[in-house]
Amino acid sequence: MKATMIMATAVTCALGLVPAAWAGGENHTLYDVEELNAEFGVDAPENSTSTLTVTGFAVRHLEVELLTVRFGAENISPSPIQALANNTATMNGIISALVEIGIPSDDIRTANFHMSAQYDYDPENNKEVFRGYRVFNEVVVESDRVDEAGLIIETAIGSGAERVRSLEFGASAETRAAAFGELLTEATEDAFSKAQIILDTIDYRILGIDGISVLGSAGGDPDYLYAFADFALASGGPPISAGDTTIGAGVNVVFVIGPK
Repeated sequence: MKATMIMATAVTCALGLVPAAWAGGENHTLYDVEELNAEFGVDAPENSTSTLTVTGFAVRHLEVELLTVRFGAENISPSPIQALANNTATMNGIISALVEIGIPSDDIRTANFHMSAQYDYDPENNKEVFRGYRVFNEVVVESDRVDEAGLIIETAIGSGAERVRSLEFGASAETRAAAFGELLTEATEDAFSKAQIILDTIDYRILGIDGISVLGSAGGDPDYLYAFADFALASGGPPISAGDTTIGAGVNVVFVIGPK
């Protein structure tokens, strides 16, 4: 019988053997499903068309290692040159203040810059009236000083930032990748456990594995990576504490089944 083939990424991840470039979307050598059957101690598929698809999950709490916060400031002036100059002065003040409290300049980068003419609607004359030129600039701070989120926000606002668009906590890419590889093994074991409970109920058994697909990624798929911010006392600034980060993995396993 011609063996069914599946991508190595799905097979090796499910066995906890995560390749170094697994997150890069590269094409890998194909593996035989029979190897996967042997790894988990099940027989090769027989002449059966009955299958059972089970989803396995695993979740782990990770210590927060990084924070990412976005600040923005805008300036409006009749002159585009003046609007730009005013905004530049504001942003330079924000960045300087952050550096003064110990945030390295390499941890601060521009995320968004926008300049446009602004108009107000005049309902009496049914027309738009020019109001000036608006310059908006947004920077992102990425730092490992997670206990000082409140101080960072307070410093930026006190230096001219008008918006705090987002505050996120998370683990490093290396930590997420290592945890995700282990979670895939746990998720696969969870799928086998669930399948066995179901099949014992109907007096069936696993004959083989027809395929496995991986749900989510260590890169932070929104369905499988969550960051939680708790409001608690922090040193300086508003009371913000990082809490923890939860990362999860899921696998769909298609089992070939038959009577015991």
